[in-house]
Amino acid sequence: MVCYCEVNKMNWNPFYRQPKKSILSKMEERDFERECAKMQQLEESSKKISKTSKKLVVAHHAQGKACGKLGQDLVADLGDDAPPSLESFKYAMNCQHILTVDKGKVLQQVLADPMKKYMTIFPSCTSHIKSRDKALQETNKVQAKLEKYEDKEHTASNSVKIEQIKKSLQPVKEDFQQKHSTLMAEMPTFYDARLSYIRPSLEAVVSVQCWFHKEAIRVLEECSQELGMGTKENAEKHVKTLMQEVNALSITSDD
Repeated sequence: MVCYCEVNKMNWNPFYRQPKKSILSKMEERDFERECAKMQQLEESSKKISKTSKKLVVAHHAQGKACGKLGQDLVADLGDDAPPSLESFKYAMNCQHILTVDKGKVLQQVLADPMKKYMTIFPSCTSHIKSRDKALQETNKVQAKLEKYEDKEHTASNSVKIEQIKKSLQPVKEDFQQKHSTLMAEMPTFYDARLSYIRPSLEAVVSVQCWFHKEAIRVLEECSQELGMGTKENAEKHVKTLMQEVNALSITSDD
């Protein structure tokens, strides 16, 4: 994690005197520091979202694999005692496996990958800020040198030196101003566009969630019919009755 505020402080150097007249006003300095702070906050937030999206994809692959294994293990464990209807459960779990893995792949494409790409912008921004601060440091150095000679006695030799320094100051000053202006134009624009960038991903996540649950419910409802579970209310009542019977067994007693 790069601290943009710390990068901005790189223009201070104790080995040469600071110029009396700064190229930036106090307000301009505060404005730049504010934009740097916003970029740092955005990078930290985006990093968390990117990390969470990766975890989400991994979790879906693990869930899908577990669903498929559950059906296979149950049928394998019961062996010849497995009722024919249990094949419907195995089929439903295999479908859940496929649906969940497919959902994870879509989440990778619409959320994890865009966030990964988004995160590549911040190192570039940091590089431009460092370049801008280096140009400011060089400008201040030449400006301080100019002021030093201007404070001296105005001899012919010093006058020539002053004109030479003024000429060397102009290109470094223009270089800094160009870099500073570019950053002050692009950092707010990039920050303000953050929601516009993530919105299509969020919409895609909602869409894939709707598709997944619709298909999952369809498969499970077909499975419930094959298992003879009937309506949701009957299925809940059946499960409750089975749990009561299990709890009544002596081997489940806490005594």
